[in-house]
Amino acid sequence: MISSWPPPPPRLDAAELLHRFKSAAIISSDDWETAEVYIHDQLSVIVPLPDKSYGPAARELIREVLTALKDMDNDVREVCLAHQKKSRFRLPEFNAALKGVSFEKPDFVVLSYYSYDLDSDWDESFTKSGDRWTLVPR
Repeated sequence: MISSWPPPPPRLDAAELLHRFKSAAIISSDDWETAEVYIHDQLSVIVPLPDKSYGPAARELIREVLTALKDMDNDVREVCLAHQKKSRFRLPEFNAALKGVSFEKPDFVVLSYYSYDLDSDWDESFTKSGDRWTLVPR
């Protein structure tokens, strides 16, 4: 058996992510102030639970962001590639994995990434306006 490092990032197909979400493991370590949902081996979603219940509202927030996740990730990758093109240093091909999604508010989400090429991690923020999640410029 051939093992690969880095492990491949999770596929961001909305239908597959929503399917995995149906049987996802749910953990809370803070008396249900938040719930952490493991959608994939490498992807978790943290959602606040104002009423301390993992109810329909929390699940709908997760479904909503999973549906848009591929587009959100593409926006991040476009910005990263644009920064690489502007750099005077020759950087390796962009090789990063989306590791987590954290809701700061129902309309504000942080995506956490890990770059295998640079051995670093970083976050990107999105706000929701209408039906679209928009990358917050730095």
